[in-house]
Amino acid sequence: MGKLFLSKANVIRVQEIPTNVRLEVHIQPKDAKKGLNRLLGKDKTIIYFEKISILIDVFKYLSRMRPDLRGRLGVYFSTLTSQYKEAVMTKFVEGDIHILLATEAAGMGCDIPDVVQVIQYGFPRDIPSLVQRFGRAARDPKIQGFGILYAPPITKT
Repeated sequence: MGKLFLSKANVIRVQEIPTNVRLEVHIQPKDAKKGLNRLLGKDKTIIYFEKISILIDVFKYLSRMRPDLRGRLGVYFSTLTSQYKEAVMTKFVEGDIHILLATEAAGMGCDIPDVVQVIQYGFPRDIPSLVQRFGRAARDPKIQGFGILYAPPITKT
């Protein structure tokens, strides 16, 4: 565990991630938003954030830098109205929204079979949350999904 700069390590047992979900770690470059842009293609994607302020910042960036995604991006977090959240989720399920930027508020009951990619932007608050989020990818066992931890670089202090 020395290579991870951990002085103490614990074993945590969590639910399994399906075998059709490939796990990847991508280290954020200096311009994290630009790097995220490179991970986004045509697949239905959920990007999870820990902070609403970062979610909004990334949403504004993608809206500005990716004209092809305008109208196909959605946001989902706790302080939005119930009606707005319901409308966004319906559009995401139906495919009108292609990329959903969300906080934990979109976690429970989010069972959408054709989500191909789930990206965790930065470190999650805990491992079980990360596993649950990655489990949102490829609910349809016939498709290949991806769970991507998009992490800031770790520096030894």
